[in-house]
Amino acid sequence: MDKFGWWNEKGDDAAATLFAEIKHITHKDSGRLHAIMKYLKMYTGRDNMTLSTVDLITSLRMIQDVSKIVDRGLEYNVVQSAINTLHSKICKRRERVRFLTNGGSWEQQRSAIKAERLIYGVFMDAKIHEINMKQTLDSYWAGSGFVHVFHKIKDNKLRICAERIHPADMVVDFEDAENGEPRTMRRIKSVPVDVIRSSYPELSTRLDLLMMQGSDQTYDSVTKRILVAESWHLPDDNGENGKHILAINNAVLASEDYNHFEFPIIKQDFLWAPFGYYGMGIAELLVSHQRELDSLVQYRQICLKRGSNPRTYVDRASNVDIDQLTNAPNAIVVYSGTPPVQESRPPYADTLARDIEDIYNKAYQECGISQLSASSQKPAGLNSGKAIREFSDIESDRFQTAGQFRQIAHIDIAKAIVRELGTITRLIKADAPGYRKANKTLLSYDREQGVSQFELTDFDLLDGEYIIQSHNTSMFPQKPEGQLEFAQELASAGLIDQTDALELLDFPDTQNVLTRNLAAQRYAKMVIEKILDDEIFISPDPYEDHARNFSIATKYYATAKLNGLDEIKLSLLRQYMDANDRFIKMAQEAQQMQEQVPQQMPMQQEIIPQ
Repeated sequence: MDKFGWWNEKGDDAAATLFAEIKHITHKDSGRLHAIMKYLKMYTGRDNMTLSTVDLITSLRMIQDVSKIVDRGLEYNVVQSAINTLHSKICKRRERVRFLTNGGSWEQQRSAIKAERLIYGVFMDAKIHEINMKQTLDSYWAGSGFVHVFHKIKDNKLRICAERIHPADMVVDFEDAENGEPRTMRRIKSVPVDVIRSSYPELSTRLDLLMMQGSDQTYDSVTKRILVAESWHLPDDNGENGKHILAINNAVLASEDYNHFEFPIIKQDFLWAPFGYYGMGIAELLVSHQRELDSLVQYRQICLKRGSNPRTYVDRASNVDIDQLTNAPNAIVVYSGTPPVQESRPPYADTLARDIEDIYNKAYQECGISQLSASSQKPAGLNSGKAIREFSDIESDRFQTAGQFRQIAHIDIAKAIVRELGTITRLIKADAPGYRKANKTLLSYDREQGVSQFELTDFDLLDGEYIIQSHNTSMFPQKPEGQLEFAQELASAGLIDQTDALELLDFPDTQNVLTRNLAAQRYAKMVIEKILDDEIFISPDPYEDHARNFSIATKYYATAKLNGLDEIKLSLLRQYMDANDRFIKMAQEAQQMQEQVPQQMPMQQEIIPQ
């Protein structure tokens, strides 16, 4: 599609060229859009689905009468059951990204930890986990799910945002993405005209002109919404000629150079397709199973209705009063000649029921889901936490690919957030309009230290080289009995102490108790990190657990010395260890004096005269 190339155009010609490209691609790729509608209907079980954005730009006329309610009768929606089962399994644990240094000094490792806390805080503030759950669901029914990461200034505060994109709103040229890596990406979205007018008041004349053009397919006069297109063109190997544009059909809303080698839109597949850009979903795998089930269920209902209304044959020569043939029990029918004969039908419905059950089971096997999982049941005989944990591990092997795609999506989202933070920092340093007076504070989160604030002006944490990995927030089983048994196994093996085992048992209903019991350990870690990171010395007071402080500080000291921390910070940490050691010796001396007092008391009693 390089014959168009909106990035080579100037001014409003770029907007016109962009919309011409989108129209050309959507008409050429209309089969995918029809497939999206088909898979969406299969998953939801609704026939009154609409895709207004697709209809606006492509005139595919897939909109049906929304007032039409289709009565399907009994339905075996195996697509919906399989997708919901796998979605609940994959998304039951939250993913968390980690920043790993390639070797690195103590400062670099501590910067990676701070960056990890910052990204986790951004994940919470932007609701990345919830948005990724929608993205994961889209990948299961449509084949690919998409999330757009960007930043904006809202209420005079800089915020990192993420938005789920409907699969039908993505426009990628098939020829540009033969190998799955396009150089140009486009997305469309219908936006209320009032929003565009308030954000870009200088374009009011262009908006009025667009609204007056009745034949323009990018404006809906009923809903008062207009189609907005956004596109990115990646730079060349030298980092040049990259472009980013936001436009309506007859005007450019924003245009800038784009210097990143990756798109801000994150794609997550269920299965990689052998050719092209979009992935394959569960609905595509089970489309033939679902069609066969629908036809068999419908035919079985017909057989059941016919079988419940049997026919009675009466000989014309017999003297039978037809009014006597009723539904009354134990009815007496008086006749002469040939008796009435009731039709006996073969049990077609039972045979069809077995065929339906067989296809239903094969559909689950096709996507690797057991019916026990779909019905939230466990095999008979699995009662211990360890047995249930092992069974879950075996069953999860079939879902490794789906879980890895979700982890990759989290990693890509974290990288996109880092790029947005770098862009914000660059705009702040350039004194861009709106960024000077904006609140530049982001939230940083750590389970031990809670929520803290981070200034974007200090965003130099990621100047070095880092490797971003994703992992579950907990490797523990999901059931409390499994978690308790696993923690006991680690403690019994000597891998962790009792305090660490208590910290791993992060039950919501025991959170207050755990917080109090772990307060001393967490406070000691916070003091030591302030010493090593900021050179802030906090002397221990007499009421702390000095033995615990000394033990934790010893581990930090060995790690810091191994990673080449400078001598000044190591000296402050030694002072902290010496201070705790003095308190420990004072406590030991006091205990020895108390033990000697009872031994001297009987000798003094013998001297007292009677």
